[in-house]
Amino acid sequence: MTEPQKPLIPAAPIEVTAACGAYLLVAFADARVATIEEARFLGGVVNDPAFKPFTPSELADEYTRLLASLGADYDAAEKEILRAVESVKRDKRAVEAVKVAARHAVIADQALKPQEDLALARLARALGVDPKDL
Repeated sequence: MTEPQKPLIPAAPIEVTAACGAYLLVAFADARVATIEEARFLGGVVNDPAFKPFTPSELADEYTRLLASLGADYDAAEKEILRAVESVKRDKRAVEAVKVAARHAVIADQALKPQEDLALARLARALGVDPKDL
């Protein structure tokens, strides 16, 4: 009997998946992540106090993994992200990280597109909050 293969990148804490995923779900809503959006996350958003509990390597690894997943199978990646967001909705610290990530994704390309608005609504539903609270 063979042993199951271990993933190349260890699973990130669910809070990291939720926060990175929230950013990417909004940023990827228009079917691509612009260079400015990627730079804003990796160079700025991760320095917000809401992200302090997470290590830079956790954030970078999970961001990279989720971005690849969204490109390969958007529907499956979106489900994974929304499940992660829903699973942290009772953790105030994680909810704040999700909100910060979503807000920054909207302003990263300096325009709120209809697709981003829909992504925000899905995130709000997963968190159990009004979209205006994001």
